[in-house]
Amino acid sequence: MTAVDSRRADSLILAVESSCDETGIAVVQGGRRILSNVVASQTALHAGGTVAFPQAFHASEFWPLVHRTRATVLEICAAEKISCAETDLALEDAYGADEVFCTGTMGELSAVTRIDNNTIGDGNVGPMTKRLSDIYARRTATEGVRVVD
Repeated sequence: MTAVDSRRADSLILAVESSCDETGIAVVQGGRRILSNVVASQTALHAGGTVAFPQAFHASEFWPLVHRTRATVLEICAAEKISCAETDLALEDAYGADEVFCTGTMGELSAVTRIDNNTIGDGNVGPMTKRLSDIYARRTATEGVRVVD
């Protein structure tokens, strides 16, 4: 293997950052200039009383990396009798949603209040996001595996 000086202007680095629920990949030139990047995360929306997750995502190559928090939220919805669906979602669905949130290992459930200069709902963290976040926190406090003392 040959060492590469990442400070050289012509060097290219493939940078990968991954957790259980998000994966970010970037091509970086010269250690500073991002030429391209993508982040795979779980996004869900709440509209008309139903929490909806994108259906096709689990067929992607990222599925093994992003399923834990999503699966827990789906289990919570079932246990709490919250209407939940895995369906095809478009950006326009998010624009018109009552609430949008992302799930992830570090952020657990994180509200999204604006997308492309469009305010989601009333622009605040919605009641379903708060409810699911509270239940998720209680559940992981009692069922989670402690990794740091």
